[in-house]
Amino acid sequence: MIGRKRFEYNLEALRGFAAFTVLLMHLSSYSFELNGTAEASGIFFPYQFPGHFAVLLFFMLSGYVIGLTTRQPLTWATTGAYLKKRFLRLYPIYVAGILFVLCFTHRHYSFTAISTNLAFLQGAAAPPLEEIAVIWSLHYEVLFYLLFIPISVFALKPAHCFVFSLLWAFFFQLVVPAPLLATYGYGFCFWRLGLWLAQTERVMPARPSRYTLLGLLFLMLASNSLNIVRDVLHFQLHMDLMRRGPQPQVNSMIIPFSDFSYLPLALLVITSFTDKRLRYRSWLMAFVLAVPVGGFLLQLYHARTQAVNYQYFAYLFYLVSVVLLLLGSRRAPADNQLPKFMVALGSISYGVYLIHVPLIMLMGRVSPFSGTATSWVVRALLVIGLSLVAGYLLEKVYQPFAVRQLKKTALFKSASSATLATTKQTFMEEA
Repeated sequence: MIGRKRFEYNLEALRGFAAFTVLLMHLSSYSFELNGTAEASGIFFPYQFPGHFAVLLFFMLSGYVIGLTTRQPLTWATTGAYLKKRFLRLYPIYVAGILFVLCFTHRHYSFTAISTNLAFLQGAAAPPLEEIAVIWSLHYEVLFYLLFIPISVFALKPAHCFVFSLLWAFFFQLVVPAPLLATYGYGFCFWRLGLWLAQTERVMPARPSRYTLLGLLFLMLASNSLNIVRDVLHFQLHMDLMRRGPQPQVNSMIIPFSDFSYLPLALLVITSFTDKRLRYRSWLMAFVLAVPVGGFLLQLYHARTQAVNYQYFAYLFYLVSVVLLLLGSRRAPADNQLPKFMVALGSISYGVYLIHVPLIMLMGRVSPFSGTATSWVVRALLVIGLSLVAGYLLEKVYQPFAVRQLKKTALFKSASSATLATTKQTFMEEA
């Protein structure tokens, strides 16, 4: 039980860190909207937070948690209880975020657009509501939950699912141009790897030091700006382009092939934060540490002929990560639990993830004290504070209340009874 609690704490801390990274990325990418101006107003960001990598990590974490909490294979009889449980976790906060946006938006969304977003079909049948565009990932999340049903019922092998998903993506990128369908394939590869990590026995138990875990977090912060592998795949080899027909618009393939450049680091992070060790961990670590060095050397090479924007913050994060990883490799892991505030942030991460962009848009409506670098800093701090408070209220107050009310309905009463019966049966079998 002690080991299990420690694992849950670190996993929650990782989820909180990822959600906060997405928040910081949007504070910079929506800087004009936040500051109530259409111009830069002296604000310049020499660093990009790895928000996209954090979302990919969310997909892997989702697959991992599903595999961890669904030890017994699904049957067609237990599928309903599984879906209702997923619905109770996602939908109450999800619909609250959409209703919040509809209360203050100036845009005139059609009934079709609203109903499509409420049905988790944003991105496929209609664009996500602009003030809460982060919900694009929830469409993928629900799709992956549905794909898990036949995988579990028919006990499909992880390698077969991964290869089929990759071939699916290649087909709709290279043969029949369909950016959305190709994106489904690439995204499901990440989700399926998380599921595999929860189910496989090809990992060794480990207990990395707290310094190692913190070092990996700083390495995440450096990953976006110093990812030369992604740049080569995207700009040099053109692996993200559709091979036939007109090229898609920007972000139409929101999870491109070049995102696989993040996979080595993602595997290291997930396994380390779940007290596991991959067989080739040392090779993966050497690779992810070598990539930023290669990027730096390439920048020095190009500096002879052109001006180079050195990513100083990213290099600083990289150096800090190297120091922490060295400390972690030399010290016995007496206690690898991360700070409690990170765990607390993880417990409200879903609420923070959904609500922070609407708060940024709402803050942009405030006209006094705007348009300067100082006003941006104050507004950003206010959004961070409000996001944490709103996330707490959504996760700790509203979500439990909404779940209790839903469980009183006939539909969820039957689900609760079925879940209880399944739990008793599993307990008897294990006994």
